[in-house]
Amino acid sequence: MNLNKKILLWVLPFLLLSASCSKTNEEELVGDDLTTIRTEVPWFGEAYYFALYGRQVIVKIDEDLLAINQNINPKSDSLYNNISDLISNFKNNKFDQTIKMLIDQSDSMKLDDFGYRLLLKKFAKEIFQDQSKNFREVILWYGLRSKNLDATIYTNQKKIACFFQSNDTFIVQKSNSRFLEFYPFFKFKDLMYWNETRLDSGVYANINELGSEFFPEKTKNDLKFENYEQPLLGKRIQKKRRSFNVDGRDYEIVLAYNRNLVKYLNDIPMRFVGNHLVELKLSDEAQQRLNDKIPGWLEGKTYPEKVDFLLKLVDGVFTYERDPHEKFNFVEQSFYEDNEDCEDRGVLFCYLAKKFIGAEIILLYGAVNDTVAHVCGGIKIQEDYPLEKGMNIFRHNGHNYLLCDPGASPGETAFTQKNLRTTVGVLK
Repeated sequence: MNLNKKILLWVLPFLLLSASCSKTNEEELVGDDLTTIRTEVPWFGEAYYFALYGRQVIVKIDEDLLAINQNINPKSDSLYNNISDLISNFKNNKFDQTIKMLIDQSDSMKLDDFGYRLLLKKFAKEIFQDQSKNFREVILWYGLRSKNLDATIYTNQKKIACFFQSNDTFIVQKSNSRFLEFYPFFKFKDLMYWNETRLDSGVYANINELGSEFFPEKTKNDLKFENYEQPLLGKRIQKKRRSFNVDGRDYEIVLAYNRNLVKYLNDIPMRFVGNHLVELKLSDEAQQRLNDKIPGWLEGKTYPEKVDFLLKLVDGVFTYERDPHEKFNFVEQSFYEDNEDCEDRGVLFCYLAKKFIGAEIILLYGAVNDTVAHVCGGIKIQEDYPLEKGMNIFRHNGHNYLLCDPGASPGETAFTQKNLRTTVGVLK
């Protein structure tokens, strides 16, 4: 290999990464319908472009690897050897360089572990379109383990699946039902491994030895959510105008949301409702629209009046409707939806109360009766807050919290006193 080619081999990943990230996050860089593009790079070979939530991802991949026709048949007695041979081909065809480029671009987009996993899945689907889903599951496993993330391959007589290890708990809606169930999971050496794909009947076997064979010196970390900062996705800003009435006065607000962010949040594995839904920052446009209106509306009001106003704002702008397909929204997802369930409205109120009046908040969950569960917010009571008889208070970690339910006055809630004593708890 001549000197020029050696230099290009070293710098190309950085040049391609720079090209994909050179534009600021001011607009959608590529559309969702962008087909995978192949381009020729002098002295080096082909590079591929594909879209990820409005951003352009660029990778270099060896042509010999694309030509591999490796049979990954779960029914085969040689399945382990077949997968092992495929991974050996990865090692022999510079696939580690390709994965490194994906990791670098994931970092540049500020994707957490689950965002990186989405990037790997999109990469496998777009670049290896002619390969089987089993083949692509091996790529997903290899990409996760290459970043020191713990994953393993399970197989039965029908398919293989890459399960990721995480200390979080994941839920999915049951088929033809609004009820939820846990993601399919396995427990191995006291660790939980998850996959969103519903499992067919049959016993799954764990092919864990692959990790020790190909990544003997690698540590294994569980996948973590670190989505309190905005991932740097393409901007596809959409808006909707909403009006509401408080004490006889009409108000109007424009809600903005980044459609690419909404799609991204829809695609990450769903956890049970909790503070993570409140903590994620909004896109700049979404937050600015709130900043343009809400502080002025709150000016001159007492603290209790501000609490009451925010409850009425949420109730007036985000119409309550029981969700036929249970889904726990981040705030920006709720801006996209037309109607919200109780947990979404509770999250919205807590976000606004924390952001605009500096309230310390909690989210409460519990059973109202044998068939109905409920979520509402609570704010830590200030010493001078004028409590009235009948207001519902919840004590948590030595502090009193006033329950706040959009559609009701501060202190009013669907929970009874008996509920608060026996069935209601604080969500983390």
